[in-house]
Amino acid sequence: AELQEIETGAGPKLKTGADAAKGLMAWIQAAQENPEHAVVRTRYSYLDAKLGGGLVKTGLYVIGARPGMGKTTAALNIAERIADNGKRVLFLSLEMSLEQIVSKRLAILSGISYNALYTGRLGNDDFRLISEPRQRMLESRFDTITDGVTSAQELAVLLRTQKDIDVVFVD
Repeated sequence: AELQEIETGAGPKLKTGADAAKGLMAWIQAAQENPEHAVVRTRYSYLDAKLGGGLVKTGLYVIGARPGMGKTTAALNIAERIADNGKRVLFLSLEMSLEQIVSKRLAILSGISYNALYTGRLGNDDFRLISEPRQRMLESRFDTITDGVTSAQELAVLLRTQKDIDVVFVD
C-alpha cells in the first residue's frame, strides 16, 4: 500500500523553497481577505484573544486537568459554540457513549441537568425547555463518533474522506 501511494503521488510531497515562499504569500493574502482563513473562532472572546484570534486551523490544543474536573464539558462548550457559528465540528469520544455526549450537549444548550437528561428523569416543563435546543442540535454541523476509531491512523483515514471539517475534538 505504501509503495502504491508513492507510485500514485499520494505520499509526501517535496516543496522547494520557492514553492513554500509562494504558498506563504498566498496564505497571508487569503488571511488578510478573510480573518477566519487561519483560525476557527471559539466565540469565547477572552479565549480567542489569548489564542491570537481563535484556534489555529493546523494547531493541536490539549485541555489538561485531573479526572472529573470538566474537560469534556469544556470541550463540548467550545465545540457547541463553534458549531453555532456555522462551522463543522467533529467530536470523537473514546470514553463516552453517543447518548452521554448528546445528553451533555443538550444540558449545555438547555440548562437542564445532564443527569436528568441522561437518566430520563424529566418533568413536563423540561420537555418544553429542550424543544428549541433540540432543534438547534438537529440543524447544527456537529458530528459525533463514539466507536470504531481506535487509533490515530484510523482517525486520519476518516478525516481524509471528510473535506469540510473545521475543527476536530478528541476526548
